[in-house]
Amino acid sequence: MAEETKNTEAQAYTAFDHSFEDRFSGGDTVAVSYRFRRPTPQEVGRAQKQVLKDSSQAMRNLCIGCVHAEDKAKMVADFEAYPGLPVTMGTAIFGSIGVGSLGN
Repeated sequence: MAEETKNTEAQAYTAFDHSFEDRFSGGDTVAVSYRFRRPTPQEVGRAQKQVLKDSSQAMRNLCIGCVHAEDKAKMVADFEAYPGLPVTMGTAIFGSIGVGSLGN
């Protein structure tokens, strides 16, 4: 999912790409790509606390806080059109900082 890393304004941003089939609108393939910076420990902690109350909103807030300014408006619009995207992208951010399942 993460492919490209760039330094912008002293922040490293990495592109996260995702595509899926929108079966509700004729089966079109939807492809999105947003650049995110690494979340701070405070942002991760806040998201982990929020996820217990509202996981979708927690992931949405994490994504909005970490997305590149040039990608923000498009991402927010995409989140409105596809309400599953915040969880998908937030989970990808978490996975990129070591959160995951050990499979035990």
